[in-house]
Amino acid sequence: MTLEDRREQAKDLFRQGYTEAEVARKVPLPARDIVLLKVSLSQQGLLPAREAPSAPQPPTQPATQPQPTQEVVVMPPRPSPTTMTSAGLRAILFAELASLREGKTSPKQALAAAKLADGICNTVKLELVHAERAAALGPDHAPAPLVLTGGAECSG
Repeated sequence: MTLEDRREQAKDLFRQGYTEAEVARKVPLPARDIVLLKVSLSQQGLLPAREAPSAPQPPTQPATQPQPTQEVVVMPPRPSPTTMTSAGLRAILFAELASLREGKTSPKQALAAAKLADGICNTVKLELVHAERAAALGPDHAPAPLVLTGGAECSG
């Protein structure tokens, strides 16, 4: 059975109402392919509504949407935007690490996220040093705004 045949089999099972776990047990496909197929079918409106876990539903006729001539590959959604805090930065880094371990992202993308996080941490360190030096001057001296090389202004 070719890879394309297994993908078609997985699509048919999704249309019948099977879950990702059920499809993974029945069709030998990588987890990433299974998720991508389900997302693609969901966006095309070809998945049946599933109210509660039950026996697979009979196949449904696709909506009046035309079938694409090529398979549409859709990346899984990224985590929702987080607030700009250290906790949010940690959440993004751990999500990227988990995606890397699961094979859902490339090492190049994970390295880019790590470098961005490193830049953010270095900027915060610079702001802290600036604030400490301004505080050492005494309460009469208001700290001047810290101007970074990118032109962004941070209050210290």
